[in-house]
Amino acid sequence: MMTALLVYLLKTSLYLAAVYIQYALILRRTTFFTVNRIYLVFGLLSSFLLPLCSLPTSVTSSLPVSTLLFEPGAGIATPSVEVPVATQFVPDWQTFALIAYLAGIAIRTGMLARGLRQIIALHRAGTEQMVHGIRCITTHTQAPFTFFNRVYLPAGTLAPEIVDHETAHVSQQHWIDLLMVEVSALLLWFHPLMPLYRRAVKQQHEYLADRFVIDHGTSIASYLHALRHQIEHTISLSLTSEFYFQSIQKRIHMLTTRRTSAAMILAYTMAIPALAFMLMAFSPRPIPPSFQITDAAIVLTSPIKQPYQMESGFGERMHPVLHVRRMHTGIDLIASEGTPVLAAQSGVVVKAQYADAWGNLIVIRHDDIYQTSYSHLKSMNVKQGDKVLQGQEIGLVGNTGLSSKFHLHFELHERNKAVDPVGYWEVGR
Repeated sequence: MMTALLVYLLKTSLYLAAVYIQYALILRRTTFFTVNRIYLVFGLLSSFLLPLCSLPTSVTSSLPVSTLLFEPGAGIATPSVEVPVATQFVPDWQTFALIAYLAGIAIRTGMLARGLRQIIALHRAGTEQMVHGIRCITTHTQAPFTFFNRVYLPAGTLAPEIVDHETAHVSQQHWIDLLMVEVSALLLWFHPLMPLYRRAVKQQHEYLADRFVIDHGTSIASYLHALRHQIEHTISLSLTSEFYFQSIQKRIHMLTTRRTSAAMILAYTMAIPALAFMLMAFSPRPIPPSFQITDAAIVLTSPIKQPYQMESGFGERMHPVLHVRRMHTGIDLIASEGTPVLAAQSGVVVKAQYADAWGNLIVIRHDDIYQTSYSHLKSMNVKQGDKVLQGQEIGLVGNTGLSSKFHLHFELHERNKAVDPVGYWEVGR
């Protein structure tokens, strides 16, 4: 589960980077403010949704891959354990990564909560009035801002153009975009481009609000005068207005620049092949047909060549934790940590991932009849879709998942039914 989460976050980060890089290189200089807003919001949603999708692949096979190998409790015994489950937790890099990720979310949540408390304090200290049907609160803030569907204005005289600018944020529902961005920034707090993405969304909001004021009868000269007055007022009150000043510089430039040619709208279509390419790259590779379709019994070699001890064989046994008799559908080979695990026969890797109780799990399909699985691995050297040869190293003995010691849980399935793999081992191994 942890591996799946980390892989999902990595894919989301890469999608987000692709969306922002195209915006930064091509689109941010255009005056298609509404289209840019849609592009950034849609790109943000796509970054979280596309990692959940994969392109369909066609596989020619008369026998479906068995799901019994992957689902603990679906007729397959839990890996052999001799101590209570509570003592079996062995932290690894995935655990530490998850702890660090959750710690980052906690810190980020605390920062958001502190900012929210400050806004609540400003709200309680202010007086409310209606402007153009929008609630405006006059309070002790140095610069005007909007929060959800309310506008917060500094005390004193404020140019009506600035008020119109702020009310435009509310009427155009920019708070919805900002809510999405803040949630995304919370989940992707580690992403180096996330602050730039947030700033890009806010910048488009400013451009749209500026355009709203100009389109409703205010001359550019009058509006620029109001902006200049706001700059001087803000700088005189605060020593931390550098970003606000730079933001207004860009807004003035976009107000006075020539509008982008309509032909540039085609640049937005470049995002489609870019995201499609990444979707193809992230989709599981199609599993090719079996190397050989045969009814002959498979011949296996031992998945471990170095000295090992078979602790629990195939068959019914007393479960060491549940204290009930249940079927053990594989064999447990005890070996030292990091012992190479080998493919017992040539085939195609149909699964290579963390699988809860099984830990790091590799499943190899050898033909349309047989497949083997290798559980609790420390690490995996192959991925889904890889072709492997008999005796090829595919991983290392570990202690991941529901496991109490370093060992390999090895299974053989014949026509989707677990069988004793020892009976298929080559004499002398």
